[in-house]
Amino acid sequence: MPSTFNLPIVGANNSSAVMSSASSVSSTSPPDHLTLAVLGCGSMGIAILSGILKELSEMDAPRPLQVVTSSASVSSLSALYSSHASTGAAATSSGASAGVASAAARNDMPERLPTHFLACVRRPEAAKRLRAALWAHSSVVKVVVDDNVAAVQQAGVALLACQASEAAALLSSPGMARALQGKMLISICEGVTTEQIESYLYGEDPASSALTTTAPATATSPKEARCRVVRAMPNAASLIGESMTVVDTSSATGPLPADAAALVTWIFRRIGSVVHHPSRGAGAGAGTRALTTVDRVAASSAAACTALGAAGPAFFALVLEAAIDGAVAMGLPRAEAQLLAAQSMRGAAGLVLQNGEHPALLRDRISSPGGCAIQGLLALEEGGVRSTVARAVREATAIAVQEGK
Repeated sequence: MPSTFNLPIVGANNSSAVMSSASSVSSTSPPDHLTLAVLGCGSMGIAILSGILKELSEMDAPRPLQVVTSSASVSSLSALYSSHASTGAAATSSGASAGVASAAARNDMPERLPTHFLACVRRPEAAKRLRAALWAHSSVVKVVVDDNVAAVQQAGVALLACQASEAAALLSSPGMARALQGKMLISICEGVTTEQIESYLYGEDPASSALTTTAPATATSPKEARCRVVRAMPNAASLIGESMTVVDTSSATGPLPADAAALVTWIFRRIGSVVHHPSRGAGAGAGTRALTTVDRVAASSAAACTALGAAGPAFFALVLEAAIDGAVAMGLPRAEAQLLAAQSMRGAAGLVLQNGEHPALLRDRISSPGGCAIQGLLALEEGGVRSTVARAVREATAIAVQEGK
């Protein structure tokens, strides 16, 4: 691999090196650029970065010429150019500017897109893996080895992508709370709640944390001075851009602003689909009992989103494996059985997603009188597959509720 494509690695515990690397990013781009720091950039972090970088590259690619065939087309094209002109000032720097202008009319487009990236890892071996995975984007991606605080200081948004067991040590590092002050921290750590994250950063009593006692006095309250934590739960299909990410919009610092929500949505749509879960307690205003009821339902609903979105692929993998085994038992080679079963499952999911119809309609269309489909379906019903799968989701939801406490 040519050395000119190697990602710079700044490292271990060398704060000045990290600062210098990050400063070099900002010195070559307009002051309104947005830097994203990925803390614990493992497989999931690489998948998210790859999705973002691919999208930015496509935004910056030359567009085909528009062919105008009618006066209506002329009008619509003029409107498009007008929209570009009015939103051009809000476009981000360098690679993303053209793409932002072309898509600025979309409601879900944030005001600023991340254009520079700091990928943080603990070990040189992980840095080498990052360099190999993202070498084509070395101009905008810098690898930081064992210096998370300095990277966060240079970033506008941080993505916590480390293992859950590493979150406490990472977030409680000296200076991390101050580095995150006033910024957004997006966490994809499974099983680590917002309350735990705030505890790692600010201690059990955030109001009396080191941040609020040592920071210069300002007009803002201690809670407002803290970072805004947003939890998101992508699943394993992120690696191929087919994730189902659940974003929890609840926050100790109040409702998530529209532009922040748009940025979070934009990031995770680069690796698949996104759903938002509403804030806990939303809509409850009839006293403590009503609030408690709404909170309980909201917590269960959020846990169900996590269970189905994150654990769902494991459930479907088991069903897929069973179908493959059945075909192998009837004499089909395993490789062929796996291809047939996986493509059939993919096709069924695609039809439901594309048409938005109930799966029962798809099942009925396939089940011709006396055919093989109806016979197989009856065997599944006799085996209690429907109730067993539903119970699996309920059990997973119960565990997710406990993890959220």
